[in-house]
Amino acid sequence: TIRVVQAAGSEFHLDSKYRMIKPIGHGAYGVVISAENTETGEKVAIKKITDAFNDLVDAKRIAREIRLLRQFEHENIIGCSDLFCPAAANNFEDVYIISELMVTD
Repeated sequence: TIRVVQAAGSEFHLDSKYRMIKPIGHGAYGVVISAENTETGEKVAIKKITDAFNDLVDAKRIAREIRLLRQFEHENIIGCSDLFCPAAANNFEDVYIISELMVTD
């Protein structure tokens, strides 16, 4: 089941197991929110990359970032714990990268 939430002017289509806590930032490639995995209680960061495949160079960079994040296993590096896929393959525009939530002051 998909849940739609608004954050920082962006619409997030999230798996229903994720409950948004609050927006935490935005950058060149997208918006980041903090959320809770309601199945595990884990706090996560969800980065939404909008229109990830509109530009070939950007699409390659995003694919490279995901590939690298999936392989990182180090206590000082936040990797990618999950990727959220769209409900329909023909509507695959946005990418959601789920990672551990880094606590900051």
